[in-house]
Amino acid sequence: MGRERYSLSKKIKNSVKSAVSFISNFEETATDLAIDNNFDYVICGHIHQPKIQEFKTSKGQTLYLNSGDWIENLSALEYHNESWRLYYWDESHRNQSESMTPEELEEDNDWSHILSAMTAYKRRLT
Repeated sequence: MGRERYSLSKKIKNSVKSAVSFISNFEETATDLAIDNNFDYVICGHIHQPKIQEFKTSKGQTLYLNSGDWIENLSALEYHNESWRLYYWDESHRNQSESMTPEELEEDNDWSHILSAMTAYKRRLT
């Protein structure tokens, strides 16, 4: 509509103490369970707060990763060259990707290794 992007739900969530407390409790519970079970990572995206943070306790440590979402934050997790980072999509990418050929897009966003892994995992389940 020609106006700056505005998320009412994000504004409400960030201003309500119980929502902030819920997110904090979720992160703490998830990371405590991961540390107790010797997991290196906690990866999720249901709580729409993109974040990468290391959590440590006396029992160990784990890396908490939350991809955020494509509605409020336009964010995702990327794993490249053995490291994680948060990716934020912005409007400047739209014009660039629309001008690329399908082959260039495929080369730029090679998901084949991820799709292969997911397919192999699904076959093991069935």
